[in-house]
Parts: sequence; structure tokens; C-alpha cells
Amino acid sequence: MAGVPWVTVIQFDQDGRRFNYRVAGVAIHDAAVLLHRAGDEPFWTLPGGRAEIGETAEQTIRREMREELSTHVVHRDSMPHA
Repeated sequence: MAGVPWVTVIQFDQDGRRFNYRVAGVAIHDAAVLLHRAGDEPFWTLPGGRAEIGETAEQTIRREMREELSTHVVHRDSMPHA
């Protein structure tokens, strides 16, 4: 997404703070959970990223997995969200 000017993510600024709408996925394979660490970050996270306008959460996580991991994702179940 970086460097692609036509992509519009869902974010807004308020009172000097920025909100980004992000989606994360839990990928489980052979009883292991997939985590990743971006660049030089000191922490691990679930794979995911910012949703683009018009995308569903499922579409976002599929795109992010494809972009970050170069792999196809099979959607099995959605967790309810707050």
C-alpha cells in the first residue's frame, strides 16, 4: 500500500489523535498461530492491516495476507467484533 496514491484507507484525526481502521486475522495451522514482526519493531502481532474504503473485513485480511505473505487465505469463520 505504501507509495500507492490511489488507495484510500479508513482513518480520521480528532483532537490531535489519529484513528486507523485495521483488520487482523488469526491463522492457525497444525496447532500453531501465525505471528509476524514488522521491520525493526520489538513486538509480534497478528497479520493484518488497514482496511480500504469499500472492503469487508474478510476482503481486507485476504488482501493483507496476499501482500505480506504471498499466500492465499481460506476464510473459515469470523469472530464477532465489538
